[in-house]
Amino acid sequence: MLHFVGLGVGVCVVNGCVEPGVDMVARPIEDLPPVTYSALFRSAERQVPGVSRLLETLQASGP
Repeated sequence: MLHFVGLGVGVCVVNGCVEPGVDMVARPIEDLPPVTYSALFRSAERQVPGVSRLLETLQASGP
C-alpha cells in the first residue's frame, strides 16, 4: 500500500513501524483502537537459540 502512495495513487494507513518515504508525510491517527501483535512460531523452533532470544526480547519489552 505504501508503494501506491509513492506512485501518487492515494493514501494508506500503516502502523508506527513503517517509515514514510522521502516525499511522504505521516500523521498519527488518535481515534483508532490499539493494535495487538502476535509472534507465531512452530513449537520445535522454540529450541532454536535465535528464536528463543527473539521471543524473550519481545516478552521483556511488552506490557
